[in-house]
Amino acid sequence: MEQYRFISWADTHWDKYGAKCVTLADTDKVERDIFQKAYDEQFDFTLFAGDRYLKREPDDETKVRADRIIYDFVHKGNIPHFHLLGNHDYSDNSRRWNTAESLKLFDNVQVMDEAKTYRFKNVLIHALPADFIMDIDKYEIDRDCFNLFVFHDTVRGTYMNEERSMLFESGLGLEAFDLPQFQLVLAGDIHIRQQFPLKNTFGGYLGSVIQRTRADSNTKRGWTEFTITKTWDKWDIGTNFVPTKNLFTRVAFEVNSDTKVEDIILKQDQIEDQFVEIKFSGDKVDVDRISDDSKWKRIEQTYNARRIEILRAYEAAQSEVVVDLTSSTTVLKDLELYLDSSFASIGNLSAESIVEAVRKMKGIEE
Repeated sequence: MEQYRFISWADTHWDKYGAKCVTLADTDKVERDIFQKAYDEQFDFTLFAGDRYLKREPDDETKVRADRIIYDFVHKGNIPHFHLLGNHDYSDNSRRWNTAESLKLFDNVQVMDEAKTYRFKNVLIHALPADFIMDIDKYEIDRDCFNLFVFHDTVRGTYMNEERSMLFESGLGLEAFDLPQFQLVLAGDIHIRQQFPLKNTFGGYLGSVIQRTRADSNTKRGWTEFTITKTWDKWDIGTNFVPTKNLFTRVAFEVNSDTKVEDIILKQDQIEDQFVEIKFSGDKVDVDRISDDSKWKRIEQTYNARRIEILRAYEAAQSEVVVDLTSSTTVLKDLELYLDSSFASIGNLSAESIVEAVRKMKGIEE
C-alpha cells in the first residue's frame, strides 16, 4: 500500500489592515498552526494554492513576517512546500516579478510559477498559476502516479456568495480540467469553499483559510488535510476540513418600544475577541434608543470584543390609504389627489406650489 498525506490551503491575503479587523497576528497564527501540525503529525508535504498577500506589492514588515514562517518551518524543518502563484502574487509594475521570488532562497520550497508538472515521489502536481492558459500537453501524466491538478482562477458557473445566488458567468470552463487524467483537482481564488460538479474527477475550491471580509461572518474558513492511498491500481482520497478561528459575527434584531438592551441576547462565543456587527431594525425612535445606549461600550469591554459596531435599519410605517384615481379626469386632479394622500412626502414645499409649477410647465389654463 502506498500512502501520502498533505495539507492544502489558499488565499491567506496577508495584510496589516484586512477588513479593519484581521491582523498580521491572526494570519501569522493560522499559517504557523498549519506548518506546526504538518511537522508534528509528519505530513509528507504542504500545498498552497495562491494569493499569499492582499496587496500585490506588500510592505516589508508584512512580507518579512510571512517569509519568517517559511524559514522556521520549511527551510529548517525539512517539510517540502509547494507554492502556487495567484493573481495577487504578481507585482503591479512588472509581470517578471512576483512576491514568491524570496521563497526560492529557502530549502524545500518549490515555487510553482510555470504551467508544468512538479513531483513529490509518486505524486505529480500539475500546476496552473494565475493568468496561464490551460494546455494539457504541458503536463507529464503518469497513470501509475497520483495526478493532482492545482490552479488559481475563476471557474465559470461557480458561486461567489454563501447563498449561491450569484454565479460567475465567465472564467475557466469545467471541461478544461474535468479529465480522467487527474485524480484530484484543487483551486484557489474564490474564497467560498465549494465542490465542482465534475464527472471524470473530483475536487473544488479550497476557500480562503481565514475570514477576509465582513461578508465571511458566521461562515467557516480553514484548511484541508488530504490522505491519498493506493490499493492495487486505484487511489482513494480522504479529506479532513480544519476550521480556523471565527473573526467576524453578524447578528440582527427587531426592536420595538418595549425592547431594552438587556433583552438583546448575545453568546460569549459570538463576542469574545471578534468584530461584532449588530443590526437593529424597527421604528427610528426605538432603533436610535437601543443603538445609542451607553451599555454597548461596557458590553464590548466586558466580553473582550475587538469591536461592536451598530447598524441601524429604520422601517417606515406603511399607510393603508389607497389613492383612488379612477374618478379623476385630469393630470392636475391626479396630482392633487396624490398630494392629499399619506403617500406624498414633499418636505418644505406646499401642495399649492407644486400644482402651480406643474400647471405652468404643462401650460394649463385656470
